[in-house]
Amino acid sequence: MKPAQSFLVLIYILLALFVVSIIFPEEGIPLGEKLRLHFPAPYTFWASDESDYKDVSSVMDVVDADFNDTSSTLVLLPDSFGIPQTVAYVVDYKRLGNAKCGDSIFKTDSLIKQIKKKRIAADTTRKRVRSLEYPAGDKTIMYSLFNALAYLSSTNELIRILHFGDSQIEGDRITSYIRNEFQKRFGGTGNGFFPVTNGNNRNVSIQVDVSDNWKYYWIKGKENLLAEHKRFGVMMDFSRFNDFDAILKEPGKQYEATIQVKRQNISYPLSRNFKLFRLFYGNNKLPFIVQMAYDDTTLDAELVEPSDKLKILEWKFDKTPKAFTIKFTGEDSPDVFGISLDNTHGVAVDNIAIRGSRGTEFTKTNTTIFREMFSMLNVKLIIFQFGVNAVPDLLKSYSGYEAQLMRQLKFLRSLNPSVPVIVVGVSDMSRKVDDTFVSYPNIKRIRDAERRAAFATGCVFWDLYEAMGGENSMPGWVFASPPLAAKDFTHFSIPGARAVGNMFYNALMNDFNDYLLMQNE
Repeated sequence: MKPAQSFLVLIYILLALFVVSIIFPEEGIPLGEKLRLHFPAPYTFWASDESDYKDVSSVMDVVDADFNDTSSTLVLLPDSFGIPQTVAYVVDYKRLGNAKCGDSIFKTDSLIKQIKKKRIAADTTRKRVRSLEYPAGDKTIMYSLFNALAYLSSTNELIRILHFGDSQIEGDRITSYIRNEFQKRFGGTGNGFFPVTNGNNRNVSIQVDVSDNWKYYWIKGKENLLAEHKRFGVMMDFSRFNDFDAILKEPGKQYEATIQVKRQNISYPLSRNFKLFRLFYGNNKLPFIVQMAYDDTTLDAELVEPSDKLKILEWKFDKTPKAFTIKFTGEDSPDVFGISLDNTHGVAVDNIAIRGSRGTEFTKTNTTIFREMFSMLNVKLIIFQFGVNAVPDLLKSYSGYEAQLMRQLKFLRSLNPSVPVIVVGVSDMSRKVDDTFVSYPNIKRIRDAERRAAFATGCVFWDLYEAMGGENSMPGWVFASPPLAAKDFTHFSIPGARAVGNMFYNALMNDFNDYLLMQNE
């Protein structure tokens, strides 16, 4: 073959490879269950060897900032990597809390003037803040929560926020920051609601030790529970100290079980203190005895009668104990749905992490018990944060996932239509392509499906993907110092979770401040 012919053949081969790279699916072609054939994308032919990861310095500023001041000050919000920092206005909640009950809460002239000044400064830049998104722009969806917060110092009630999510919120990482900010500004203490046997979701605020005979059941467990036993409640799990059929197998046998709770000193100070202990239980066919012991005090044992209803055992403390122990004795265990450690008033925020979930299990629970617990807890807001477990399955369409999410969100809205639901969109996730890390190609499709499902069911949406920087932002979080995300390029680290919590909380407070100003107009 002549040199000229060889050159032409080479050109034809290169052109053919380039055409293939264009038409070849970006997600590759599956070869069996675990293998997938990939072809280099066109941009890799001219891509630079140097990785161009997005700057996360603004997020680091938020991580290092001091958030202990609750006065009316301008607070720098994290930008979206390269966007100038924005200014948010913050209400003087202490002064607001001292205002008299009734309409006067919105008519403190000096306070309103301060807020308006800060609003003028904020309005020039707030368009660049990743704000909450509303179906048809209807912000009234949040007014029931905002009203409860505005009058909380007058009503002196205990209200709750349920934060549902997947492993992205495990360990109370994002939730703990949101809880602390709410409690600093609106009152309340305590770690909130948590399961007896924590499963995968260990909590840094408390240490829970239980006797060996406790059994854990959760919504994604492999146990083949009968329909009448799928009474998981809002925590999506429950625990027992003997089997369901134990009283039939060994009638008359007495069982003992203990739960010991100790305060940890590595969490936010407000979460370590509580005055109200409540244990939620039900479905006990026989009576059992329960006894509380804390510090140097042992309370009288209490006989608890059989019940198939949701019940609460409650103790109040003048001073938060360093540790306490609950002892159960009986032939049959109740279903124990969880323990709450709260103050008698203020805001409680519960971390409910379901590892491996796509957020599609809620309709599999017993609706009656879920609704009853929802009402007893006085829930005022649901945060719904799922999506990362849908990413690895690369699909061309997520209409099926969208329909599943709509069903779940309709169920949650049906518990109390006045309680708003905020859907937090999927975060960025990266995979390695050649020598660099890039976003999964389906992230935006999943995010868009979540937004459509939220709007179709009257829910609010917050775009975490764009808030953290959008496409290919995760590597910037992973390689930050200290790292804001783990090297799995999926999960946030403790500092990263704090940054996410800060971005979300400030987006929510921006709209709350607007609500306060509107009430005065």
